[in-house]
Amino acid sequence: MEKKLTQKAALLKLLSKGKPVDFIKAFNYTGCTKLGTRVSELIRKGFKFKKQTVCHTTRYKTHGYHVVYTMDVKHAKKNKLI
Repeated sequence: MEKKLTQKAALLKLLSKGKPVDFIKAFNYTGCTKLGTRVSELIRKGFKFKKQTVCHTTRYKTHGYHVVYTMDVKHAKKNKLI
């Protein structure tokens, strides 16, 4: 029986590719519903992230915002975090 990754470990694996991750991608790949919480836990461990706020149109034709995180992979590798 294969041991499942924790949400934080699965998110770290996804972010370590250096591609942007938003809440939908995080939920689909890791089951993580609290992306900001997991990212803040990784920040406390020494990881650095770029945070970008993206505007989108909701189904009610109003403006909404969500955050997209990108890990600084060079920093993580330099400091032997990944």
